[in-house]
Amino acid sequence: FVKLGQWAATRRDLFPVHVCNRLSGLHDMAKTHDWKHTHNSLKEAFGDYESLGLVVTRSEDRSTSNPDGIIGSGSAAQVHKGTLVVKNSRTNATNTKMVAIKVLHPNTRSLVERDLELMQYTTDLIDRFIPLEAVKMLSLPRAVANFSDVMKRQVDLRIEGENLHVFRNNFRCSENKSPKFIDFPEPENGWVSEKVLVEAHAGEDAAPISRYLADDSPDGLETRRKLAGPLLRAFLKMVFLDNFVHADLHPG
Repeated sequence: FVKLGQWAATRRDLFPVHVCNRLSGLHDMAKTHDWKHTHNSLKEAFGDYESLGLVVTRSEDRSTSNPDGIIGSGSAAQVHKGTLVVKNSRTNATNTKMVAIKVLHPNTRSLVERDLELMQYTTDLIDRFIPLEAVKMLSLPRAVANFSDVMKRQVDLRIEGENLHVFRNNFRCSENKSPKFIDFPEPENGWVSEKVLVEAHAGEDAAPISRYLADDSPDGLETRRKLAGPLLRAFLKMVFLDNFVHADLHPG
């Protein structure tokens, strides 16, 4: 149901602006889980992860607004900022890099399966007992079945890691080219499991696209014009050339 709220937040053509603004908090400000669950998930996935070089950025001052270094929280998972010590296989030299640590919320799979069963049951009833042609044309049971297939894959972060590799290959993200208009984070080798995904951090200057969409100043409109070209070309490439599309229900 959170996913449906994320979708509704992007449909200002269907819902009032104030409703969309309220629901937009579900994109990256959904309810967070506590540190204990994150720690246990990391330990279950990788063992003594800190001795292996992965450190979650946390503040010793627990009175701060974000002591656990949470970058954002969505419907299925939340993301922490951290560091990872990486060893060069050729020179044995080590390097510490910033990473984003994505951890599934507690009981995500069971909650998703419960909600999907309820949605399927409801749409089956509507399709069966409301004999209107408009309802039949919507094919609600089939729509929910397709939605279910996508959602069930989202609760396995190994699939997300594999998809990121495909996107990086399709857009040649590993090539040392400048400027790089489109990029996808690289999953860290050996740090991907069903419930945890460690990937390259986008950088401290990264900003959500919603920030640009909210800026109606002349400078903001010019920035949006510059963004529109590469983003549209990237979308058309995914649809018509790659047949592999990033289609999450919220803006990046």
